[in-house]
Amino acid sequence: MISKINLTVLFYDPFWIGVFEVIENDEYKVCKVTFGPEPREEETYELILHKFYSFNFSAPISSDKDPLIEKKNKIQKDYKERFKKKLLQKE
Repeated sequence: MISKINLTVLFYDPFWIGVFEVIENDEYKVCKVTFGPEPREEETYELILHKFYSFNFSAPISSDKDPLIEKKNKIQKDYKERFKKKLLQKE
């Protein structure tokens, strides 16, 4: 069994949140964690070590494709399109 875990920490006014994404056995699950103030690296590490298995993840979604790779590709495509638009506006 291979598991992929991704944590994205972002500011969602007025709190810092973490979004855990897990892919195992071709199933995709997510969980949101609210930090409050900006978490330090040590705090996120402790959270993963001591509380990860008590998180309430979403119901698993079957997936043939890796949603983390799809999300990354979509972000890259959007960025390239915005960059091209800015270049065209300068000319």
